Order: sequence, then structure tokens, then C-alpha cells
Amino acid sequence: MGASGRALVLLSGGYDSPVAAHRAMRRGLACDFVHFSGAPYTNPSSVYKAYALARELNRYQPAGRLHVIALGKAQKQLAVAGAGRFQVVAQRRLMVRTASVLAVRTGAQALVTGDSLGQVASQTLANLVAVDEAADLPILRPLIGWEKQEIIDEARSIGTADVSVLPDEDCCRLLAPPRASTRAELPRLRAVEKRLDLDEVTEALLGNVQVMLPGEDAGAARVVEVTAEVGRQVDDGGR
Repeated sequence: MGASGRALVLLSGGYDSPVAAHRAMRRGLACDFVHFSGAPYTNPSSVYKAYALARELNRYQPAGRLHVIALGKAQKQLAVAGAGRFQVVAQRRLMVRTASVLAVRTGAQALVTGDSLGQVASQTLANLVAVDEAADLPILRPLIGWEKQEIIDEARSIGTADVSVLPDEDCCRLLAPPRASTRAELPRLRAVEKRLDLDEVTEALLGNVQVMLPGEDAGAARVVEVTAEVGRQVDDGGR
């Protein structure tokens, strides 16, 4: 572990990114994690899930840190700046831009994501290229050619599926347009970004980052219980 260097994993609450992290670990990468939540516009369920997933993944390596970044206000800034149907790709660009800075500060040499080619609108080749352009470090995508069922089966085998299946408020759905673009237009994206001071936005995001060390402890187990309870509340209509 660590023979290939250190990477920073963009960890969501779904199936894909934990499996991608595990695959990266198997190739000798020591991994830290960063989770972008939709706070203050979403509840903390996605953070609970990210913590529980990082805890499961840390069974396979010396404990990596989980960095939690509240993206909600920046997402709203992109929407106000006119991102429109490019909102999702613009958000992803901001994520990798911010994660790149964080990675350098924490000694990581690459980013890892759970992207699978063509699985969703943001993961078409054109959109992945647009996201890559915003990153200052290489983006590794261990699952680029995997089918969804292959990813779910792998998640079950490594112990992350039971957490990933729980409902949450994913920041990627926040302010997402009814019809997302499958072919990003870089000039349009750059024009939207020019209306913001991206350096200032990035520093604001990193200035409020929460750092956790998920490990084998009772508190971490409680996170899974709380997440399950959040899921039940969502299913019950918030009661």
C-alpha cells in the first residue's frame, strides 16, 4: 500500500466512487477522500454516508482522511452566472479544480473518480474532457469501461453496497437542469466561470473544509445507524 503514491478520491454516496477507490488501492495507491455536500441546501445524510464509506475503505489501508466541503453556495453562484444546461458539468469542473488544490496541499499526486463512460449525462466523452481541462492533476478513472451491474457486484464484495444503497440528498442533483447537456461547450463553460472569481470561490470552499479520520470505532458505527434512520425518514416522507 502506497507503493504507487498517494491519491485523493472524490467520494460520493453512490456505488461507483467507493469501488473506484478500492481498485486504486489495489494498484498501490494510498487514498484520502473528499466529499462535496450540498450544504446548506441539503441535509447531512450524504456526509454520514461518505464517512461510513470511507470507514469501510479504510479497512484496506492505513486510515485515510475524509475532507468534507460544502458546495451548495458555490453551486448557486454557478446557476446565477448562467450555467443553465451546463450546470452539472460546471459543478464537476469546480469540484476537480478545488480537489486539485486540496490534493497538492495534502501531498496527493492524482485524483480518482468513479466515472464510467456514458453511464450518465455528465460522463459522456465530451463532458469528461471538459472536466479534465479544469483539473491541475491527472484524473484516474478505474471504472471507465465497467457496466453498472459489475460495479454493484464489486461493491457488495468489498462491503460498501449496504451503505451506498441508502437514500441521501446528493449535491449533484441540487440545481440540476431538467435536461443536462451531454456535449459540453468549453467556450460557454469558460464564459460562465469568468463571471465568478474562481480563485476566490475555491479558497472559500477550502477555508471551511471539515477533516475527519474514519476508523474502527463506535462513533463510526453510529454513523451507519444514523444514516439508516435518515433513509427511513426519507422513505416515510420526512416523518
